[in-house]
Amino acid sequence: MILRFRVPSVLIALCLAASITACTIPSLAEAWPHLYSESPSGTCSGPPEIYTMLPTPKKGYGLFATRRIARGTTIILEAPLVIIQPPPLTPGQGYEISKMLDSLRAEFAKLSPLNQKRYLALHAHMFPSEEGKETLMPILRSNAFNTGTGLGLFPIVARINHSCRPNAAYFWSEGLGRRVVYAGRNIEEGEEISISYIPLLKTTKEREKRLIQYGFRCECKACEASRGGDSESDDVRAEMQIMMDQLEAEALVPPGEGLMAERKKQGLLEDSLRLVEMVEEEELVDYYAQVYKLAAIMHGRSGRWKEGAEWALRSLEIREMADEYSDEAMEMRRMAPRFILESKKYMGEGLC
Repeated sequence: MILRFRVPSVLIALCLAASITACTIPSLAEAWPHLYSESPSGTCSGPPEIYTMLPTPKKGYGLFATRRIARGTTIILEAPLVIIQPPPLTPGQGYEISKMLDSLRAEFAKLSPLNQKRYLALHAHMFPSEEGKETLMPILRSNAFNTGTGLGLFPIVARINHSCRPNAAYFWSEGLGRRVVYAGRNIEEGEEISISYIPLLKTTKEREKRLIQYGFRCECKACEASRGGDSESDDVRAEMQIMMDQLEAEALVPPGEGLMAERKKQGLLEDSLRLVEMVEEEELVDYYAQVYKLAAIMHGRSGRWKEGAEWALRSLEIREMADEYSDEAMEMRRMAPRFILESKKYMGEGLC
């Protein structure tokens, strides 16, 4: 018997992270020795890796693919430089930043001089009231991501710029204690890697308000089309949000019985397929796993177990791109076989 071992892509990324090199950017090389390896002549040393950091015309530095990155490839697997526990979230306003400052100062003081430089090298969007003051909190506010119950700062991930139609997605792996960034679609050589900083099922104006804390206005194709008078993307995203909220609410309610209930199930199934179609057309890679799961559930409720299993497997594929051991991946790993068994029962097939 031959035993075959599958090496998780996230472990491969851990190995690659130790050897990442890029062309030197002199102003940042000292603070980013893991990204920059300068030869005596000032040229790049070492083999090219999956991405490099380069300046952009309007967005500071960004990460760009040095070769074609296939969909599902782990791009970055990074532990947080600092983590702080935020105060309770204020609905509609976010966290009260000032209450986190003492904790942040304490965590910053624990960093090595090199890591303090890495922290301070990141962009800080300063509000007028912050001008002339220390930059620790503006840097955190401009770059932090959720880490379960905390807020973490990831110096490499923070260099990935935002797009309202991103080509990469990310996930906090509680088990690994790292943020995983993976290609949501194929990314071509030379293409800038992008993620979303905010929820995307909003209108352009709503997204602009959410991006104020980062100090920029998104100029992706979706936003520019909207500002040019084309409201199609905004209309579709608003509709998607309504449909997703409805389907997620229905997924929590036990299905009824009778003719009316069957009609409702069919309607929800059709809505789930329409939602998948819209999300894929908008290329909102952050939402693929979520809508595939909803399609699986609605097919299962209608007794279409085989199709439901196929949608569950598609959701599982996306979840495994981020973290194959996450709760979300395990949920899909349980759902798909159950649906397959139900399909065999329904068709009168043997289970072996």
